[in-house]
Amino acid sequence: MRYGSEQREKTHNSLVEAASTLVRRDGPDKISVSELMKTVGLTHGGFYYHFSSREDMIARAIERAFASTQERLEGICHNRGPADALREYVERYLSPEHRDHRGTGCPIATLTTHAALLGDDSRQAFEQGAARLTSLLARMLEQVGHADAGALAISVMSEMSGALAIARVIVDRGRSDEVLRICRLNVLARALPA
Repeated sequence: MRYGSEQREKTHNSLVEAASTLVRRDGPDKISVSELMKTVGLTHGGFYYHFSSREDMIARAIERAFASTQERLEGICHNRGPADALREYVERYLSPEHRDHRGTGCPIATLTTHAALLGDDSRQAFEQGAARLTSLLARMLEQVGHADAGALAISVMSEMSGALAIARVIVDRGRSDEVLRICRLNVLARALPA
């Protein structure tokens, strides 16, 4: 019997991880239950064994998207000085690689417009996840000497996620790269001490 619960947990985690990628890559309105189940090699019928509803699945996917983004941010900070960690984070966030990999990228840039139209659980998952990421950024800014790090973190996170979202929409890759480059330089100039 123990194997059954372990297998169920493993399957559930695989479903949440797959949903997290799909929700960021395609948007929550494009994810179907059958597509998700097919992604992990299961039939449609097993869905309700893992989630109470499609909305529950979307909320869990958003939570996982923010958790994986937070884990990456914490990994960037590990064994780096505050200024180096902040520079690395900004450079990775506003990079062509991040732009081109929606499914594993920051959920703020991908889901902001979608989240406003979702149910309460999904909006709450988005709000809490965004607050945690902004709080981590505020700590980084505080460590490099900003007195009003909380306000600056809100501004910087908004600018970075907006720039990334805009860069993803621009068809001309050169122009898209330029948006990322200009915002990266401006954010670093504001965030890092002179």
